[in-house]
Amino acid sequence: MIFESWVWKEELKKELRKFIKLINSDKNAYIKDDYDDEEYDIFNLKVEKFFFTIFFIIRKLLEAKKLSNSVCKLTINCLAYPKIPRPPKLLDYYGHACDINKNYDLNSQLNVTLTLNNLCNLFVHSYIFSPCIEEESFNYIFINSTNTRNRYCYLINIIEIFKIIKKVAKDYVVESSTIYDKNTDTVIVNNYSMEDLKKIKRS
Repeated sequence: MIFESWVWKEELKKELRKFIKLINSDKNAYIKDDYDDEEYDIFNLKVEKFFFTIFFIIRKLLEAKKLSNSVCKLTINCLAYPKIPRPPKLLDYYGHACDINKNYDLNSQLNVTLTLNNLCNLFVHSYIFSPCIEEESFNYIFINSTNTRNRYCYLINIIEIFKIIKKVAKDYVVESSTIYDKNTDTVIVNNYSMEDLKKIKRS
């Protein structure tokens, strides 16, 4: 349980600053003409560790009801590539199972919208996690989870993820209300930031 959310949000800011510095200063780690296998493996470790940590923290904040309603409703647009149906016997679990080109139709992309909760589940329970390097730049990630791997592999812009992280990190709840739902025997918590209250007042 999280009682004081500010320290977790400060951690989000700190991790994001460190990560942006990493990808801007350590380009040789992922430019194919320069990297060696060990250097690339270490870079991948740092990338996956960052996203796992970030979305673990965000999920904790969501579950502890420490984010405003508007931030909880944040979404991100991305591409989804459908799984190519294959008999299980043709899959080598330790090799081809995570091969994006062999298992997902990269010519049949779909535009989809993921919720903040969807993102948390994807990154905390990732199955495929692969930084996508284009023109010596790292801007996208291929990812799915143990729950989505048999349906889609997603391609997500990391700049859009950074925007979400910043919104979560600066979110501050100034007013809350609770409603008891007797049908589900649960307490519904509504949290509002100062910006939310201003919008409500204007409406």
